[in-house]
Amino acid sequence: MSDNQKTNVGAEKQAFSINGFLEKNSKMMMIVGGALVLVCAAWWYVADVYKPKKEKAANSALFFPQANLRNDSIELALNGDGENMGLIEVAKKYSGTLAGQQAALHVARIYMNQEKYKEAIEYIDKVDFDDEILAATVIGLKGDCYVEMDDVKKGAEYFMKAANKRDNLFTTPYHLQKAARAYMFLNDSKSALKALERIKEDYNKTYYAADIDKEIEMAKAGMIDNK
Repeated sequence: MSDNQKTNVGAEKQAFSINGFLEKNSKMMMIVGGALVLVCAAWWYVADVYKPKKEKAANSALFFPQANLRNDSIELALNGDGENMGLIEVAKKYSGTLAGQQAALHVARIYMNQEKYKEAIEYIDKVDFDDEILAATVIGLKGDCYVEMDDVKKGAEYFMKAANKRDNLFTTPYHLQKAARAYMFLNDSKSALKALERIKEDYNKTYYAADIDKEIEMAKAGMIDNK
C-alpha cells in the first residue's frame, strides 16, 4: 500500500471513529446539549414550581365561593364580591388545576339547579376528573342535562358512557339504571333489557338491583308490545 493509500484509509477510519465524530460535530452537540438542558429545566420548573404554586393559589381562591355555597349565597358564590373571585372566575383563571375544575363543576351544578342546562353543559365540558367516582359522575350529569332538554336519546347515550367509564358498585349500576329507564321511555326495550341484565348479573348486591327482576319483566313485556 502506497503512502497516499495509507493516508486515505486513515482519513476514512477517522471519519467513522468516535473521536472523529466528536471533533466534527462538537458544535452541533453543544447546541443540542444546551437545548436539552433548557427543556429539562423548563419541565422541572413547570412540574415542581409553577403547577404547585398555581394549585395553591387556586385553592385559596376557591375558599370564598365555597363558603358562600355552604351559606346558600349563590350569586356571591358564582360572581364574587369585587374583592374575592367567584366560581366562574376561579374556573376560568385556574383552568387545568384541580381547584379550577372543582369550581367549574360547582358552576355546572348551580346552572342545572337554575334549569340553565346548555350553560351547565359548557362547564361540565371544562372538567376531566380522573378519580373513581367523579370521572363517571360528570358524564352522567351531562346525560341529565340532555334529558331535561327533552333529548332523552342523547341522555341515554351519556348514561351508558358514564356506566362504562368506571367499574364500581356505585356509579356503574346507578348509571345503568338511569340508562335503562331512559331507553324504556324511548320504547327501546331491547337496550333497556341489556342494561338491566348487566345490573342483575354484575351488581346484584347493590341497591339498584332491589327490584331488578320486576324491571326486567317490564322491559321484556315492552319488547313484546313493540313487536
